[in-house]
Amino acid sequence: MRRQYTFQYILLTGLLAALSFGIIFSPVSKAATTDTASAEGITLSPVDKRYSVDAGLTKSDTITVLNDGQVAYDFLVYGAPFWVKDAQYTPDFASERANADAYKWVRFPQSKWHIEPRQTINVPFTVTVPKDGAPGGHYGAIFAEVQPADAGGGVARKKRVGSILYVNVNGKIQRAGETESISIDWLQNHSPVRANVRVNNTGNTDFPAKQSLTVANVFGHIVYQASQEVSILPDSPRSIILEWSKVPWLGFYKATVTSTVLDKTTTKGSYVLVAPVWFLVLVIFVCGAGVVYAIRGRKPRR
Repeated sequence: MRRQYTFQYILLTGLLAALSFGIIFSPVSKAATTDTASAEGITLSPVDKRYSVDAGLTKSDTITVLNDGQVAYDFLVYGAPFWVKDAQYTPDFASERANADAYKWVRFPQSKWHIEPRQTINVPFTVTVPKDGAPGGHYGAIFAEVQPADAGGGVARKKRVGSILYVNVNGKIQRAGETESISIDWLQNHSPVRANVRVNNTGNTDFPAKQSLTVANVFGHIVYQASQEVSILPDSPRSIILEWSKVPWLGFYKATVTSTVLDKTTTKGSYVLVAPVWFLVLVIFVCGAGVVYAIRGRKPRR
C-alpha cells in the first residue's frame, strides 16, 4: 500500500512540474500594438512584369499606381537593380550582378507624377533591350515613391512600392535545375508544421517551381493540403518553406511533400509527431517513475 501511495505521489509531482514548465515556457501572446496609419497611402500593381524579348527590340507597358490614402501627394517612378541575398530570397535592390541590369533598359515619359486621394494613374514605360543583350534572364525593379510634403524642416519618411521585372532575352536559352532536397522533421514541438524544399537553377534564365504539402491523420484522412509556385533565379538556390499553421497541440500525422521542377517531380513522405516540450517532459518523467517503481517493487522484503 505504501509503494502505491509513493508511486501516486511521484506521478502527481511530475504532472504538476510538467504543467508548471508548460505555463512558464509556453509562448506568450502579446497584445498587438496599434500604429497610427499615415494619411499617405500608395499601392502599385502588378507585383511583377515578365517579358520575352529579342535583343534590340522594345516592349511598351504600364504600371498602375493607386492613392488609397487621405491626402494628395507627388510620387517618383524609377528603376533599380534586383537580385536576392540568400536562399530565403531576401530582396537585394543594390546588386551589382551582370544580369541584375534590366532596370537600365526602362524609360518613363516623366519621372514625377501627382495623384489625388482615391485616384488611379496608369504610368507608361518602355523596356528596350540593347542589341548586344546577353541571352537569358535579366532582372530589375520599378519603384513608385511618395514625395511627402514639407514638414517644417523635419525628416519625412518616404514610402515606396515596387514591381519586379523578369526580362528573358531570346537566344541561346538554357533551362536546367533540380530539387536538391526535401526535409521534414519527424518531431515538431509547436505550430506550424513545416517542411523545407531546396531547389537549384543551373541554367541562364528563371523558371517556375511548384511545391505542395499534404498532411493526413492516422486514419489516412487528409486534414490539410496546399500548393504554391515560386520563381527560381539562375545560380541562386532557393529554400522554400511549406507550412500548416492551424495544427492541434498534439497529434501524429503523415506529411507528404511534392516538388515539380522543369517537369520532373520529386516526392517525400514522413511521419510527424506534434507535441509541446512540456508534454514530452511529462511522458519521460512518467516512464522514468514507472521504471523506478518496477525496480523497487522487485526488491525482496526483509
